[in-house]
Parts: sequence; C-alpha cells; structure tokens
Amino acid sequence: MNRLFRYWRPVLAVFAVWLAVTPALAQSENDSWSAYVYSQAQQTLVRVTTDGEQTPYALNLGNSVALQGRHMAFWPDGDRVAFCAIHYGATNSSTLTVRDLPSGEDLVSLPFENASDCRVTQAGLSDDQRKLAVALFNYFPGDTEADTRLPSWQYVVVDTATGDILHELNAHDAPVTEAGIAPNRATIAEAFEFSGDVLTFYAIPYAVGGSNFYPTYRWTLSDGSLALADEQATYNGATLPELGERVYATQDTSLPFGIPNGPVPSNNIVLASRADEAPYPVYHTPDWIVVDADYIENGQRIAVTLYPPADQPQTTAFAVSLRAVAVDRQGEVEDLLTTDGNMQIAGAPGGYIALLGTTDPTGPYRLMYASAGQMKPLWQASGDSWELAWAAPTAAPATLPPFEAMSGE
Repeated sequence: MNRLFRYWRPVLAVFAVWLAVTPALAQSENDSWSAYVYSQAQQTLVRVTTDGEQTPYALNLGNSVALQGRHMAFWPDGDRVAFCAIHYGATNSSTLTVRDLPSGEDLVSLPFENASDCRVTQAGLSDDQRKLAVALFNYFPGDTEADTRLPSWQYVVVDTATGDILHELNAHDAPVTEAGIAPNRATIAEAFEFSGDVLTFYAIPYAVGGSNFYPTYRWTLSDGSLALADEQATYNGATLPELGERVYATQDTSLPFGIPNGPVPSNNIVLASRADEAPYPVYHTPDWIVVDADYIENGQRIAVTLYPPADQPQTTAFAVSLRAVAVDRQGEVEDLLTTDGNMQIAGAPGGYIALLGTTDPTGPYRLMYASAGQMKPLWQASGDSWELAWAAPTAAPATLPPFEAMSGE
C-alpha cells in the first residue's frame, strides 16, 4: 500500500442513505438546472438544459471588444449575468454590465474609462448576489506614458442593483502596502470567496502564468482592514459548501511526474480536505499533467482533467489529446473521456456535462450530458472559441463520506 494512502472507514448505513438520496436530488434538480456556453467570436451566450432545450442570447458588445466566458458571474437561477467587456482602441477602456438575459435589459452599465483590463468571476459575486467584486488593471508600473496619478490596479465592490461603487482597494492604498502587496508590482486581483462582509482574493502577478499558488488576502469591508489570509493558496479546484470540502491539483515532487509542453505547473496529484483537516492525496498520475479537478454526480466523484506530457506524440498539427478520469470516494479510478480537441467538464444532476471540441479549431463543438450510464448530446455548433461559461451548482448529500485514499495509474 502506498505510504501516502489515508484510510477512512465509513459506516455502511451512511452509504445506504447516500445511494438513496442522490437520485432524488438529481431528479428534482433536472427541472431547473441549466448551463451556458459562450462564443467570444459571435458574442453569444446559449442556455442549455438537460432535455436539450436551447436559448441563445446575443450580447451585442460591438467591434474591438474582448470578453471571455470565465470572466462572467451568473445568478443562481441563471437569468442574470455580470460581465466586464474590454474596449480596444487608441486607449483601452472597460464597461461593467449586469444584464437580465430573458428581457435583455441592462440593470447596470458602469464605464471604467482608464481600465485596460477588467475582470469579474463567479467567486466575486457575494453569497446574497447584492455585491460584485470587479478587478481593474490600468497600466504597468514604470510605464512612462501612464497617468501615475491613477493607481496601476484597483479592486472595487459594486452594488449589483444600482451600479454604485461601495468599496475600493488600489495600489496607492496604505493597507495594501502594509499587507505585503508591493505597490510597484503589476497586479490583478481575483476573488477566492465572497461571504457576508468578507472578500478574500488572490493577488496575481499580471500577465504571468504557470503557478499553482498565489497569496490570498482577507478584506473586511465594514472597517476596510486587509490582512494576509494564505501565503500560498491553491489556484484551481472546487469546493462543496455542504461538506466544507475542497479538491485541487498540485505537484508532489517525491512522486513521478510528467513534463508539460508549455508554461503550466507539473501537477501530478489531486488533494482533498474537509474543514480544518490537513489535505491528503486522492489521485496520482506519474506521467500526464493534472489540469483541474471538479465535482460530478452530485459530489459522488471528481472528474480529473489531464493534459499530455511534452513527449506525447500529436496526431495532427491542431491535436491536443486530453483525457479525463473519474475518482470516486472509495479511491476507484475510471476513464471518462479522451479527445483530440478542447474539453471542459462540470457537474450536472446525477452526472456531468462535457464541452468537447475537435482537432479543427473552428469546431464543431458539442455539449454532452452523461447520466445513468448514458451520454446524450444537448447542443452542437461550429465557429471559433466556444467555451463553457457556467453550470448551475448541484447539491451534494450531507451524508457523503470523505474520499478514502489516493489511487494511481
């Protein structure tokens, strides 16, 4: 047995309750669950349900505008979305929009004239959806043409009903420097968690990638205080709020690992933790690179997305062979998917959805729904840059046992 294995011995009765509750959860969620796919080239969101119903929404952002699907925040019912579009020109600017999708009404339209980059994420929407964290990047420190009266970066909290800026942190603020964020470093903030009066966020070096860890800071809005929360917080993974459980990918150099073909971390394990427990390994691959881990099947398993190592031969000039495996709570590993194109996976009622591309970068793209041992198509389209923007959260039974042990290949 591997020295890193950690054993849990759940009571059989717990499993009986878990197996009985999960199908009921999935069935009740099917009626209201949906996901969104997004094309940056077409500036279109498409809402898709588990029965294949499709509703397109044109965002009509105009020309020379950039917006990625991962830089959106959706309300729990999926009817409302917030995004910050970047307008490119002689000088860049950005606009925050909160839109009611069924009616097409913009509830908030807030311009940021000096922001060359502007981002919102799902984690930046407060748990009551009344506040939204918006990250702004204005210029690189040292830029001789920049207006240095402005801070190089800002992090603002906006009222989602009125568009008012309620709170702000920026590179010029004393609490920022006192907390350890260097004022002369190009930085972009990104939310980790927004709960109640506390916004915890990553401080990420701007335009620099390839790291597993970034420092997080805890910003208490009521008194404006800022403090280091975690010097090395993981920048991937997923959380089950019902269980206080988190899974994420990282690297263990004491175990075999693959060399990636590009500036990404050489992740070779997935760790899990609950509440204040120390994280422990639940999966290891000695050669492929772990891209991410997410919960599927109402928390029963995690889907682990794997990227090929640098020495993996490619079949065509466009092919990127991706794999996905599922790890259950007893440590069993099962192959889920293999594709020579793009792949994104998210949880869905009783199963998961997968957005799959092909070796041709223009598609077609397919959204598939896997449940009860069957895989059915929900949506298909051609065109550049379709991505999975959001999937409604699925509930996990509170009786789920912890993950039992690490499994390897």
